This record gives sequence, C-alpha cells and structure tokens, in this order.
Amino acid sequence: MEQESRERLVGKATRLFSERGFHLVSVEEIVGGSDELRIAMHRHFPRKEDLVQAVLEQRSDDILDSIARRLEEIPDPAGKIKGVFDWHDDWFRTPGFAGCLFERALSEFGVHTKGISDVALRYRSTLKRQMAEMLRMLIPQAHAVRLALTYAMLLHGAGAAAQAHGNPEELVHDAWQAAKLLLDKTRQP
Repeated sequence: MEQESRERLVGKATRLFSERGFHLVSVEEIVGGSDELRIAMHRHFPRKEDLVQAVLEQRSDDILDSIARRLEEIPDPAGKIKGVFDWHDDWFRTPGFAGCLFERALSEFGVHTKGISDVALRYRSTLKRQMAEMLRMLIPQAHAVRLALTYAMLLHGAGAAAQAHGNPEELVHDAWQAAKLLLDKTRQP
C-alpha cells in the first residue's frame, strides 16, 4: 500500500509537472484532498524538490528502458541510431507531449540545484553515451562522441520545436535527415 501511494504521488506529480511546470504546481495541488497522498508525501518526500527528483528519476528510467526495448529488434548500429530518432518522433506525437521534463527542470532550477540537475544532466549524458556507443561501430571513437553530441542537440531542438508549435510532423524526419547526412559524411574515406 505504501509503495502504491508513492507511485500514485509520483504519477500525479509527473502529469501536473508536465502540463504546467515545476514551480507553478503546488504540493497541495498534487496531494489534493487525499490523506493517503499527503502521508506519502511527508513520508517519502520531505521537500517538493525531493518529489521533483523522484519524478525525473522515474522518467529517466522509463524513457531509457523504452528506447532500449525499441532498439532490441534492430540489428545494425545505423538502424539503432535511426530507432532513437523514431522513438522521439513517436513521443513527440503523443497527445500528452508537453516538452522534455529534463530540459524544463534545468530551465526552472538551473544546473546548481543538486539532485534535480544531477538527474537531468545524467539523463542527457546517458543518452549521448548510448548513441556514441552505437556510432563507434560505424566511425572512429572521437567522431562518434562529437556526432552523438550533435544528435542529442538535434533531438533537443526537435523536441523544443514540437512543444512550441505542437506540430511534430516533419521535425524528427528533418532532424534524422541532417543526422544521416552527417553520419554519411563522417563515414566517407
């Protein structure tokens, strides 16, 4: 029961934070009239920032696991890289997409709010590292690391544009075309 209450609290906070941001959502709004959620909040998250960190940790795990499952079916490294872009394309098209919580956290809390910024930066770093590992199968390591950083920026830009314009139809496609062009150019002797 206690774990279930914690999960409900994190789930509700995730939805509200995604819709309106971290600072605009109050703890009162998250717990509502539920004594169960109020108790879970006090027991598991003494500060709102602790809840924000838990939301980001859960989101990171969920996204990275979802991407990994998607890539399991893809045998070749270039296909896996495209699979990362395709995963983002699907995400940006979901009805509840309201931007990236990690970028929002860095924007609202900055990079010096320990815990929160650590999770957000670790997520970004993990995604870049995973793409670099895929790219190392195709190009030299130094190029793979730089290209993975560029790919992360392309995905970030596509996500920001999808949030701002609400029309992701061509965004990831265009980002992938740029990514593919850079990969092809790097692979040339």
